[in-house]
Amino acid sequence: PDAMDVVCNRIISIKLMNCGQTCVSHDYILCHESKLSSFCNEAVIAIDRMYGSNPKTSELTRIVTRKHTQRLIELIEQVERTTRTGEKSSILCGGSKSCVLDEKYVAPTIVVNPPMDSTMMKDEIFGPILPIL
Repeated sequence: PDAMDVVCNRIISIKLMNCGQTCVSHDYILCHESKLSSFCNEAVIAIDRMYGSNPKTSELTRIVTRKHTQRLIELIEQVERTTRTGEKSSILCGGSKSCVLDEKYVAPTIVVNPPMDSTMMKDEIFGPILPIL
């Protein structure tokens, strides 16, 4: 494997450990624009490798409470709304439509260039959402 493969495997495995509900989980990744495409591609591949094409049916941990699940879904929805209004943000995988509140399931979600004033970028995430800047 090349270096980006190794980097993404390590980042994704730590980010999704206990579904991002750990104090050592990173809240965002800073990636140089020359490496962004490669990083994003390898990060999505790493999620697929670890949890399959449908992470909901995998052994991915669920969020601890319904209230916290709702908060995480709202973080994603806020970015999805700004993306529709012309911001340069994008969601590479996951997204709010892939989440199931009643099952406390939040899909592993990768967000590229979320708005800096979004709640996702202001608060600790504590879930399986990875912003890339």
